Amino acid sequence: MNYFQSFILLLLCISCNTISAQEKFLHTWYTADNNNLPQNTVNSIVKDKYGYIWLSTENGIARYDGQTFDIYNSENIHGLISNRMRFFSGIPEKDSIYLLNETHQFLLINNRKIKNLNKRISEPYKSVKEIIESNHNPVSSLSFTEDSEYIDIQANQNLYIIGNDSIKLYNKQTSTSVEIAYKYPVNSQFFTINSSLYLDTKNSKAIAFDSNLRAKPIEYDRKFSSSYFIFTNNVARQSFIYHKKKLYYLKPNNKSIETILVSEDFDIPHNNIISFLYDEFSKKLYLGSANKGLLEVRKVGFNHIIPSLPHTIGTDGVYYALSDIGQNKVLSSTGEIFTSKGYKEITDMAGYSDKYMMVVDNHGDVWTKHSKILYRFKKDSDYKTFDKWKLDVSITAMTKAPDGKIWFGTFSKPNEKGGYLYYIDPKDRYCRPTVYLRVKEAAASISVPNNTTIWTGTWKGLCKYDIKSKKCYKIPDFPNCNVRALYIEPTGEVWACSYGKGFFLYKHNKTTQFPPDKNQYLLTSHCIIEDNNGFFWITTNKGIFQVKKQDLLNYAAKESTGIYYHSYNKNSGFPNNEFNGGCQPCGVYLKNQTIYFPSMEGIVFFNPDNISAIVPKNPLYIDEVIVDDKTLHTCKAVELNRNFERLNFTVSSPYFGESYNENIEFMLEGPVNQQWTVLTEKTISFSTLPPGEYILKTRKLTGFGSKWTYKNVAFSIKPAFWQTTWFQLFALALGIVLVLLIIKLRIKYIRYKNTVLESKVILQTAQLQETILALRKTKDDLSKQIDNHKKLIKSITHDIKSPLKFLSITGRYLYNNIDTNQDSLKENLQSIYTSSFQLYHFVDNFLEYAKETNINNDESTPYSLYQLAEEKKEFFRNIALAQKTYIHNKIPQYFTTTINRHLLSIILHNLIDNATKNTTDGSVIISSVTEKNGLTLSIEDTGKGMTNKELEYYNKILQGNFMQEETSTKGMGLPMVAELVHILEGKINITRTHKGGTNITISFTV
Repeated sequence: MNYFQSFILLLLCISCNTISAQEKFLHTWYTADNNNLPQNTVNSIVKDKYGYIWLSTENGIARYDGQTFDIYNSENIHGLISNRMRFFSGIPEKDSIYLLNETHQFLLINNRKIKNLNKRISEPYKSVKEIIESNHNPVSSLSFTEDSEYIDIQANQNLYIIGNDSIKLYNKQTSTSVEIAYKYPVNSQFFTINSSLYLDTKNSKAIAFDSNLRAKPIEYDRKFSSSYFIFTNNVARQSFIYHKKKLYYLKPNNKSIETILVSEDFDIPHNNIISFLYDEFSKKLYLGSANKGLLEVRKVGFNHIIPSLPHTIGTDGVYYALSDIGQNKVLSSTGEIFTSKGYKEITDMAGYSDKYMMVVDNHGDVWTKHSKILYRFKKDSDYKTFDKWKLDVSITAMTKAPDGKIWFGTFSKPNEKGGYLYYIDPKDRYCRPTVYLRVKEAAASISVPNNTTIWTGTWKGLCKYDIKSKKCYKIPDFPNCNVRALYIEPTGEVWACSYGKGFFLYKHNKTTQFPPDKNQYLLTSHCIIEDNNGFFWITTNKGIFQVKKQDLLNYAAKESTGIYYHSYNKNSGFPNNEFNGGCQPCGVYLKNQTIYFPSMEGIVFFNPDNISAIVPKNPLYIDEVIVDDKTLHTCKAVELNRNFERLNFTVSSPYFGESYNENIEFMLEGPVNQQWTVLTEKTISFSTLPPGEYILKTRKLTGFGSKWTYKNVAFSIKPAFWQTTWFQLFALALGIVLVLLIIKLRIKYIRYKNTVLESKVILQTAQLQETILALRKTKDDLSKQIDNHKKLIKSITHDIKSPLKFLSITGRYLYNNIDTNQDSLKENLQSIYTSSFQLYHFVDNFLEYAKETNINNDESTPYSLYQLAEEKKEFFRNIALAQKTYIHNKIPQYFTTTINRHLLSIILHNLIDNATKNTTDGSVIISSVTEKNGLTLSIEDTGKGMTNKELEYYNKILQGNFMQEETSTKGMGLPMVAELVHILEGKINITRTHKGGTNITISFTV
């Protein structure tokens, strides 16, 4: 650091003063100008037994629940003539608060509503009895004795009537009275605290009267050097002392009257304050002005520190890491040292640190870093001298172990994944950073709770390292998120804050992710500090959250279903809601008394013991049920007509804290069900609902302990007559009767149809029998005809057989005995002999086949297909020679088949015959191929072939599509072949060969 910078720092040290730009009390005005109040004159203030605050004004009455004001006047109070209201009286604890307007109409506040009692009370009162019965107190806040005959002060069940020379006490509860003679100075002031009467003596002393009006001197717990004023709120039984712009709330104890400061630096007379109320639970003061409305005053426990001059090398009020350096001092990473009283001094380290990390070692030296450089500022030199070490990579996290070692994590080198863990021992004279382990995930945060374990929060989760074995345990069920801060308890519980996914607890090898608040501010949690009372304080970008640690443990153990988070924002006393995280440490608990947090606008500090959280402990109420603009002032079971358009339930619960801390949920049970839903307004609305019984449930968390308070209201919607149970039963019965009637009619109709059908069946059966008889006769006639045809065929064949045999024998004789040299003649005789012999054998075989009674596809015993083809070849050899044609048998000799031999023989005979007759000077080839699922037989010739018309015709015949008259002119050969192939369940096809001949293919499935 150069001399100029040092000089500037010195000027800062001299000229900067602590600024605690924080008032101890915050003031909030509610007026008619901002539509909170009906009018700006607040004559009287009282709090009822339910927790609501009531204000009487010159233009009606206002009920304040801590968030909104409900106005009551002649528009919603039946019979009210004037809206000018006077003072409250009565007994709030008994739910009876009375009020008169300027026309002396008598109003009663009961059960959170205002009733007009429709009677008037005149003044002056005629008797004490009337005063007791009316519970009206015409005395203002200042109770001085004057020339009037008497004044009366109502204090709970006690009524004090003060004359010029006596005091009377009437106890309404016990119906007893006490009276004493008592002389008091002129302008003495009487006041009440609780139910007791006091007389101020203007010398910081007072007289206390007991239940028997025995007087006893008593002192205030502080001295008032000059004149002071006493203000009272008799109906609330409260009194206040105003002195030097400070207002004190009076509270009795055994020996003195305690004075509690509830406002300071506020001029009550100047602001025309005429009514007072102090809420002890919320610790809020309410002051009513004669012309300015209602003032809410509350004490805050949060303070903040901002230096008076901007940093020349700092961050202009933006703070990050903080550390405890002892002597009740806090060191910021900007180099400044603070105490609870504010700014103290500045050190030289401001120009070196990058503001995000600091560790104070056991000797008091401060370790910090700037990117890759590690610094140690020496305490002995007032942090002016330092050591530094430069690493190859940037430092990402830093902490101190119980044994005094400084541990820190870094990134990896460029183009490398993961990171490194280092340690350095400050006790070592020649200490230097030592690489402990290369890790897969760089540390974003680090904690070493003992000398055996290292915990690191990474950008991808949570890791644990055993220092001795250097083993890494990645927590498996921990979400993938950036863990920015760790809080490790001695019991082993690990609390982790993340950026974007909230905070977690790792306990007993189980990770619990806690639900966020309703606006999810806790999803970005900076760090956790635990105070002495068992509360966690968590900073976010939207303020500070307080949560009871036991509530979190109960939720993790599944012993509760909700967690109460208490939020603090700028209304709590700090100037900016945005706190800073990502720094280590991001909070300090100094001597277990004061917590310090860095923010975007200074350092916020507070004593947790002095922070009184205002929790929403009051019950829930359903004030009104509004059905189509009609208001029902009842919370009992409501019965509604089914044709309503809009149903509204007005929900209220007095809560005088920050509205964000009140979380009301509702759900509906009945014919229509809803899950728990956050109530964003004070009204729950439903449009048309189906008839039935419903229960509207509301609940809210009542504060730390995370207990729910519930309020349920039942209502029902009348059904239409067709939706009632009796109508449904009637409709059901009618439906059953109709169903039975329909069934009966249907059965009757079916029986009728059965009768008609039976008649038709009988008639058709008779016709069918006649048809069967005719068919049987026809069958018999056909059988006889077939037998006659068979006999005729046998007779003809038998008659042909003998001449053929004789012709064959004659031909053989002539061929063997003729003596001629003519070769052609001899060849012709040989042909005649051969043909007649073959024809004889064919007719003989045909005769044998015709003797069979049935022609079917019964399989034969296995036989050689080659041998069958050879027989046919020999049969047609001479005929083929006459045509100068040669027959080739290319069927493999090992081919066997079980296809009916007689039928296949006739088929081959006809096909070879046709091929031989149509082939001259050519060849006929018989071939066969066996396939996986069948047999293919082919007869191919080189004859004259067929025309396209002939192919179409013969293929049609082979498919069985032919006319009888066509076959009579074309011949019976191929039709017979087609019939036989069909019997054998085969397929036949005729094609033309590329040489012009004919190829007939027969396929059989085997």
